[in-house]
Amino acid sequence: MQQLNSYTIVKGNYVIFKGELSPLSNFYKKPFFDDENEVQYPTMEHYFQHQKALFFNNIYAAATILEINKAVDVKHAARLITNFNEKAWDEVKDEIMLRGLKKKFMDVELKEFLKKHYINGNSRRIFLENTGHNYWGCRINNIFNTINPNHLGGNNKLGKLLNKVCEEFFDR
Repeated sequence: MQQLNSYTIVKGNYVIFKGELSPLSNFYKKPFFDDENEVQYPTMEHYFQHQKALFFNNIYAAATILEINKAVDVKHAARLITNFNEKAWDEVKDEIMLRGLKKKFMDVELKEFLKKHYINGNSRRIFLENTGHNYWGCRINNIFNTINPNHLGGNNKLGKLLNKVCEEFFDR
């Protein structure tokens, strides 16, 4: 079976996404503006890694991240952030990701895409980020089989934060 590298698939009560072609992905190229820093970010990954560099006062890495075109390259460049402290970062990374997601999905087109995939009649769908990343994503071996939420490898934190954004945007 051919491996799918980038997709957004609705499967019952779940929205499974992965890769740079999915508008739900941090790698999706759709610029958004951050009023706080007065910076336009090409992708959510640029925002997140730039915020990480700023958090650790690494101005050089922050500037470098903004010059890189592809999100995957930004992710790799962020490994060079000096003064990185995993414990300190773990305390703030979820809030930074949530703040960035809210900024990204203020875009009318993306917000409508998010709403369309979240609201399912009277019920709400659950977002599953299927990169296999242990913290931000989960691992679904076969996206065409029945999804068992009790057997997902990983924390799916990005999916949970997307659901939180949806609750704030659409359920109030």
